[in-house]
Amino acid sequence: KKTLTTNGFWSVATNWLPIGIPTVDDEVVIPSSKIVTLDGNVSLDSLVVNGQVLGNYKIAITSLFNLASGTIIGTDTITINGNAIIGTGDVNGKTIIFKGNVNRVNGQFNTYGNSILRFDYAAQLTSSFTTSGSNLFYNSQASNCTIENYGTFFINNTALMNIYSIGINRIIFKNY
Repeated sequence: KKTLTTNGFWSVATNWLPIGIPTVDDEVVIPSSKIVTLDGNVSLDSLVVNGQVLGNYKIAITSLFNLASGTIIGTDTITINGNAIIGTGDVNGKTIIFKGNVNRVNGQFNTYGNSILRFDYAAQLTSSFTTSGSNLFYNSQASNCTIENYGTFFINNTALMNIYSIGINRIIFKNY
């Protein structure tokens, strides 16, 4: 397990505890109030984001992606081959490809900057969406968010699917 301890570039070994650049076998944690800047493509076992991940590089995740409450900003792709848990996080300009189960939990998930969310397997909304004011996808910038579904998008009988966009911004739902 590698935890970011100092704001800075991904490739600086001393920014991580234990010391060393995260590899494909590592579980990586970005704590709240920490910011890491990608300076190359990365492959990981798992990624938990409570802080910020910046940069225009690819991220490949083998087992688990947890966007608990953090922010991911950039213009390249995150590919999640395992499962994903999406909490109250922000995605700005990234394409995220979900190849495993996606569990959307309580809170508001924000998209900015022409983000694309692609579901290749299954997306599940839990009963936590019965909370007043929670939106599945919220787009508040002068840009579009595209949701592409190639698998199963399941909404259980107690969940809400609120898709909210401000002004001329669009959230486009494509079901293949």
